Amino acid sequence: MQPAIPSRPTPGPARHFAGRSIKTGAYQFIPLPFVDDWLTARERLGMVRAVLNDRGLTYDRDVPRLLAGGSRSFTARLASMGKGLVLKPLRKVFRTVFFWMTAHRAARTVVETYFLGRFLHHPALLGEGGRTHLTAVDGRRMARVFEEVSKNLDLRAARNVVGRVGRLLTRRSAKQVTSREMRAAIEEEAPGFVTEFDRLVTQRLIVRGMPGSD
Repeated sequence: MQPAIPSRPTPGPARHFAGRSIKTGAYQFIPLPFVDDWLTARERLGMVRAVLNDRGLTYDRDVPRLLAGGSRSFTARLASMGKGLVLKPLRKVFRTVFFWMTAHRAARTVVETYFLGRFLHHPALLGEGGRTHLTAVDGRRMARVFEEVSKNLDLRAARNVVGRVGRLLTRRSAKQVTSREMRAAIEEEAPGFVTEFDRLVTQRLIVRGMPGSD
């Protein structure tokens, strides 16, 4: 399998996950079933590729999809798709009636995307050897690390961060929120939460010997 060819690395890594996280939040206000989720998945996939390229990495074809959240088994994907077909239109109706529900989901989506981007920029992600190529096996391991870290975060702090972002999105259109404002909303609301996230990522990466260990 041929690795992807990275684009020329450029400075300012936070621009990828701050700006793109805002976009994924804005998509939640689109009143069309499935369109918001499709656009969000596409934006996250683009973010993953951009971050990996910025880090000067080559990677197997499946790596961006795995890191963007596409590592579920085929059976699980079909099961969740069937459930979505039934419930998604109903959720859309409720989001139209209750705007705050949409804003909350948008805020949660922003935070999820932001921390995925932060995870991909973590200095320890490439290991002490400074790997320059990621295989599909590496992608699956990294996806597991991100999932493990997410499960161990302080839920109260996470709710506070989501609430701060939600208030920001309800005061103005998501399209008018700048990357700097979004970073401030997340990092100033709960600096300890951000620090804990980074610490857990480092801890999990060391435990798993990431990447490239057998």
